[in-house]
Amino acid sequence: MKIIGVSGGDGVSSGVGVSADQNEDEEEEEEEGQHSAPSALLASLRGVMLAVVGKLRSGSATKDNHKHQQRNQQHQQQKNQQQQKETQNHQRKNQQCQQNQQQQKKNQQNSQQQQQQQQQQQQQEGQDKGRRGEPDTRVKSKIIFSPPVPSTTTPPCSQPRPKRPTTLDIRGGVMTKAALWDNAELLEDLLNGDQLSHLDCRDAWGRTPLHAAATTEASRCLRILLQAGADVNLASGPRAEGRTCLHIASEHGAVENIRLLLDHGADLLAKDANGLTALDLAEQGDHANCMTILKNAAGMWCW
Repeated sequence: MKIIGVSGGDGVSSGVGVSADQNEDEEEEEEEGQHSAPSALLASLRGVMLAVVGKLRSGSATKDNHKHQQRNQQHQQQKNQQQQKETQNHQRKNQQCQQNQQQQKKNQQNSQQQQQQQQQQQQQEGQDKGRRGEPDTRVKSKIIFSPPVPSTTTPPCSQPRPKRPTTLDIRGGVMTKAALWDNAELLEDLLNGDQLSHLDCRDAWGRTPLHAAATTEASRCLRILLQAGADVNLASGPRAEGRTCLHIASEHGAVENIRLLLDHGADLLAKDANGLTALDLAEQGDHANCMTILKNAAGMWCW
């Protein structure tokens, strides 16, 4: 609403003009306010919507991250479980392998014990039979001492020694068997009786009890016979290839017997019917320890 005043003076007319301008300004401000109110409301709504959308997006991202973490955890748990199973299986296999090895060791020990028991039992049986004068069925060596075989051409004793008896009777055969079985108790009983004169008695092959004792490693009877005065260098008959006790011990690889025979003056250079020495027989049998002892005794350099 416009108020227009008319006045005759200048003061009144100018006052009316100022009030009219003020009214126009107020109307314009009202119009601008009416136009700006919806814009502010829209801006406010837009901000609220953006905030809501942002929250929704952040919530969705959080859920995705949570799911991803859960999946990673599950995957890691599965891996750990698989590794634990593999480790347990490996440990079980190792335990089983160790148990098998222990069982094998036990079996070997049991087998060795059984063999030792059998050997002891056989040795005891041989000693018992030797005391009773019965033949022993055990295989002691490669050399077989057989009973005398009657011959129409040549006598059994081909190399007689005038100082000692050379015929083999029943008593002499028992002494040879005692030496072969290494029955020291029986041999001592025989020597303490009336068997000392049969110390170098021979069998059909011309072998003495000392030859029989030389076949058994670390023979007790060998020492007893040597101490009793048995001839250490007496050779066997042609059927036994004319070998001394040192030949026989070297052929069988009997290290302790070789040392004992050398201590009692065994001849290193003695040759058998084939022209072989004790060292030659030790080399043929590949008995390295025997070769070393014989070479050292002969003063030879051993590499």
